[in-house]
Amino acid sequence: MAPRVPPFQPNRELDAVIHDLTERNLAPSRHLLELAGPKLLRTKYGRLDLLGQLDEETDWDTLLASTVTLPYQEGELRVLRLERLIEAKERAGRDKDIAALPLLRATLARARKGT
Repeated sequence: MAPRVPPFQPNRELDAVIHDLTERNLAPSRHLLELAGPKLLRTKYGRLDLLGQLDEETDWDTLLASTVTLPYQEGELRVLRLERLIEAKERAGRDKDIAALPLLRATLARARKGT
């Protein structure tokens, strides 16, 4: 029998709050985390974006195929591949997405060089 993986508790482990568009700081309850759409968390380590849906055209299985798995405690976390994040930001075309592209592209280039 596989060991039980403790549930991810961002409010305890990361000192996280969900920062919503009305400037409220909400505890990241299971109910809120399971809602569709992005969750923007502020943590003791910085910002953490959790995706429930990337865009209207991308279903969950397609999104899942665009992730990498990273170890987390006794379990794992799925993280969107940088290439896919760049594509999504290019498609979104918002000022904040366009502004992030040079840094994301430089990070990808550096990762491909292995430095």
